Amino acid sequence: MSKITIALAGNPNCGKTTLFNALTGSSQRVGNWPGVTVGGLEGKCQWEDADVEVVDLPGIYSFSAYSVDEKVSREYILKDKPDVVVNIVDATNVERNLYLTTQLLEMRVPIVVVLNMMDLARQNKIKINVESLEKHLGCPVIPLVASRREGFDELKKAVLAIAASRAVSSVKVEYNSDVEAALSSLSKEVEGIAAEAKVDRRWLAIKLMEGDALAEEITHGAQAEQIKKIAVQIRHHGGDDLDVVIADCRYGFIHGLAKEVVTRSSQLRRTISNSIDNVVLNRVLGIPIFMLVMYSVFFLTTNVGGGFIDFFDILCGTLFVDGFGVLL
Repeated sequence: MSKITIALAGNPNCGKTTLFNALTGSSQRVGNWPGVTVGGLEGKCQWEDADVEVVDLPGIYSFSAYSVDEKVSREYILKDKPDVVVNIVDATNVERNLYLTTQLLEMRVPIVVVLNMMDLARQNKIKINVESLEKHLGCPVIPLVASRREGFDELKKAVLAIAASRAVSSVKVEYNSDVEAALSSLSKEVEGIAAEAKVDRRWLAIKLMEGDALAEEITHGAQAEQIKKIAVQIRHHGGDDLDVVIADCRYGFIHGLAKEVVTRSSQLRRTISNSIDNVVLNRVLGIPIFMLVMYSVFFLTTNVGGGFIDFFDILCGTLFVDGFGVLL
């Protein structure tokens, strides 16, 4: 019987712990992670012929390692190397949740994305093109309602398939030309170090450019001068700190993706309104359409409205003339 380890990663309040409880039931305990006061829950379950260990990582917004939660979560993924990282995304707020997803893609680990709270998304008239999202992320995307166990069969199949193949997404966030040039150069410099540390070289280069402490610890300061030159070059061109430039590129990627795969009912109404405006406000068709509308109003007033003149004349006479006469 095979053994699979799954790590649940996601933003706070995305339903991650609800999913963990639904998967593991009463078979759970607090993880004993040495060296830290913050840990995660660990539980077990069985899927087909596999013993599955599920780790519920702390809820975080990024893997930047600025907080203890972020550091613990990232080090677990990089050092303990779970077979699959299940990234839980709040379906009612996809764009905000995808920042963590992009960082998982950059870490080049096997992931399955779960769109949780799909029932709330439907209630709020939010439509998500799951197939398109899968294509753009390069990994399985599973719609789910953890509180009702909806979508669990599909989740299990996807996790088992990824665990067996150890497939990772080939999708990468495209940065601006200066950052990409710097990344290309630095990736070559850290190739040997990345292989020794068993991390992706592009991810290591990105984190070094962001001034990440863990990345600098991995390199033992060997690339300090190279990083300094790259940072000066990018900052001189962009006028911002390097980590801000990189974050802006990530947000640009996320915004474009969310705009393509997520549709809200208000957006649909705006789209219809814009389509009508494009026709009636057209510089060529606008005046003829205006004349046609005015003629239609005139036609309805004189021809259709004329048939009701006698009716309203009798009605008003009865109410306001004869009626007042009776009252007086």
